[in-house]
Formats: sequence, C-alpha cells, structure tokens
Amino acid sequence: MSGWSGLYYPYLHFQDDNWLKLAALYMDDLGRIVPSSYATHDSNVVQKLRGEAGFVRDHSPDAGEVDAVSRPFVEMVEAFGDELRDRFGLDPNGGDEVSYVLGDGKLSPRLCDALVDARL
Repeated sequence: MSGWSGLYYPYLHFQDDNWLKLAALYMDDLGRIVPSSYATHDSNVVQKLRGEAGFVRDHSPDAGEVDAVSRPFVEMVEAFGDELRDRFGLDPNGGDEVSYVLGDGKLSPRLCDALVDARL
C-alpha cells in the first residue's frame, strides 16, 4: 500500500481504540489537527501508534494557515452579522447555554474578535 493517508476530524482525541487499530491495517498514516499549545490525553494505544509506529501524526497549523482559513469566516461574520445573530445568536434573555470553544491555535484572534463583536 502506498499513499493511503487519512485525517481524523473534527475531534482531537480518538473516540475508539479498536477503530484506530483497524484503520492502521488499511492506511499508511492518520493525521489529526492539534494546536501546539494543546496537551493531548491519549490512550496507551494512541501513544504507541503515534510514537513507536509513527502511524498517528499530529499537525499543528501555523499562524498563516489559521489566518488563511479564518479570513473568509471573518468576512462572512462582518457582512452578515445581523442575519447570523438573528438565526444563530444567543438568546438575549439568557435562555441559551454557552459552550467553551478552544480558540487558541484553532481560530485566529481576528475571527474570535469578530464572533464576539457580532454576539455570536
């Protein structure tokens, strides 16, 4: 087999060690996007497939890559903030649950600021 790579997305942590072992039988490697500032909590299976086998590969996007991916989203939020807020914004009466989003390394500071400014 040559050139069979996969991307594990959208999660950072593998949800099932058995699935990962099966994937290792069919692919050459499996990547995941992990910001350099994020500490992973990998199972023993993931640690072995990452370290000893070199099967699991972590990719940490640099600032330029994060900015390039974030730019169209910033433009969309700036252009359609009111419409997005009407459809997806938080309940002004506090009825919605607010979830924490790991922005460090995954979202550009400019996108985080645009989302906060638009109250999204």
